Amino acid sequence: MTAGWFSQTYYGNTMGQWFIALLIAFGAVVIGKIVYWIIKNVVHKLTSKTKTKLDDIIVDMIEEPIMFAIIIAGFWWGAYNPDFL
Repeated sequence: MTAGWFSQTYYGNTMGQWFIALLIAFGAVVIGKIVYWIIKNVVHKLTSKTKTKLDDIIVDMIEEPIMFAIIIAGFWWGAYNPDFL
């Protein structure tokens, strides 16, 4: 009975393809949050040990855009490549 549900088609894609696209998008959010955590807790500790503040400023400026780019890339990949089944 589950195979029947995954083979139903909505808007030109099967439910299985929609499910995979949703998993990809969710995975991108999780990966983005993990990368953000690593930058916040590991990279900030490393840059705080240097004498200059330039590296601290650069890390502060790029941490959110990196997370956002990972999430957007995951949503794009999930939305435009649903043929995994």
